[in-house]
Amino acid sequence: MSHSERMSERAECSSRLPPAARTTRTVRLLRAVVAAWGLVVVGCEESGDRSSLPPPGDASAAPDASSTAGPALALPDHLREIGFSAVWGSSADNVWIVGGEGTMLRFDGQTIQHLETLVSVRLVGVHGTSHDDVWVVGDLGTSLHWNGASWQTIDGRDDGVFLGVWSSSPDNVWMVGALTSTRSGWIREVLGGEVRETTLPACNSLWKAWSSGPQDIWLVGSTPEVQGVALHGDGKTFEAAFPKSGPLRGIWGSSRSDVWLIPYDTAPQHWDGTTLTITGDVPEQPQLSVWGSSPTDVWSVGLEGSIRHFDGAAWSKVESGTNATLWSVWGSSADDVWIAGSEGTVLRWRGAGWIRL
Repeated sequence: MSHSERMSERAECSSRLPPAARTTRTVRLLRAVVAAWGLVVVGCEESGDRSSLPPPGDASAAPDASSTAGPALALPDHLREIGFSAVWGSSADNVWIVGGEGTMLRFDGQTIQHLETLVSVRLVGVHGTSHDDVWVVGDLGTSLHWNGASWQTIDGRDDGVFLGVWSSSPDNVWMVGALTSTRSGWIREVLGGEVRETTLPACNSLWKAWSSGPQDIWLVGSTPEVQGVALHGDGKTFEAAFPKSGPLRGIWGSSRSDVWLIPYDTAPQHWDGTTLTITGDVPEQPQLSVWGSSPTDVWSVGLEGSIRHFDGAAWSKVESGTNATLWSVWGSSADDVWIAGSEGTVLRWRGAGWIRL
């Protein structure tokens, strides 16, 4: 097993994401400044061990793209073997997809472009605020920033992996992941040009970040006992909640009083501004990501091509046409939703069914 595979396995993600390359070429344009910041962590509650992620199935059953997906879109054949890890966009004509071997794709509203990158490692998360403000993170502590003209990087580390990134504004960015050397959660915050980092021994890994604004920030992941953990705070001080759930894999909200937390293998949980409540049943397949256009239009995705939809009253299963592991979901509107997954899987919803590109 390679170094990068061992690192990802300890961070609970290697069993499904494609193995990363071991080399990286870095342009060191930013220098990390490590600083302490307040964190309130309550003791962990133990939970039983969970099995590792099962292998993805055959993705060949997905339908081909058609005119219902908008402009004729197709992925180059050489990308069909790439595992895509994350999708995000700032608008319908600025959609980014990232994955293995440093792969980055960008949809400009008409075509999908394959971009050259600074790295060859697996890229796991992408987020930003506009066409010229995009952050990409991944293995070996990789963090890249696109300013509209060039890529900048912050130095990584061999024992680190970033699993998610969230940018609430151009000068307020949160990256979350894990350090394998200490088996702990890892946070990197970019605030006003400075970079601050901390490790969280109470967390085995942090998978996603989300915020309704600079003073309302959520970080979710798992404890060493493989139980869910959610950190919620104002960016300076956080309180930790330990919901009765499996590891938390996804988070999204329409406001600070409407937030969904998606566990890997237990029922979804909803935050109404004061209380976290189990809402809905346990999915047939483990879930990995969540996104919505409104409180009555929420999607979650996961293993074996699993797609679920919440209409404001209940969660229901939606056919995907694939057995691939679906890692990430994002949309620009209720009628324009994207999914990125294993085995070169990219799905798009245009209001009348999921289409594979």
